[in-house]
Amino acid sequence: MWKLIKRNKSYSSKFVNVYEDTVQLPSGKIIENYTVVEKPSIVMIVATDAHNNLLILKEYKYAANEVLLTLPAGHLKEKEDPVEAAKRELFEETGFRGDQFEETEFLHYTLISISELKRQIKNKEWKVSTVLAAIFLSGITQ
Repeated sequence: MWKLIKRNKSYSSKFVNVYEDTVQLPSGKIIENYTVVEKPSIVMIVATDAHNNLLILKEYKYAANEVLLTLPAGHLKEKEDPVEAAKRELFEETGFRGDQFEETEFLHYTLISISELKRQIKNKEWKVSTVLAAIFLSGITQ
């Protein structure tokens, strides 16, 4: 097991903490400046309708400087149940609750068929790795 010898916080914000650690490996070797990035827990929602269409968002991402295809997602509040967080985030980002859709101010959502989703993935239109992971883990594309 690795042993933490020393930790220095390099950067901190509400979205990320970055640490520079000094660690000792089980072999006894010391590694200095081992970078650790700590991010808050999130929920990501793979929501489908009665016709097996997937609810997706087209959202501008500053770091990528482009509009990316994504899924509803957000940070868990402290001690929040993940299922409740998913319900909250789905409504906050899409206005969707039950069978009702409402327009939101910043995000644009649409429903796409699973075959369209597969086509978009094959054509590399989806670029956010965590979203792709959620899609594949949900089993929706099988």
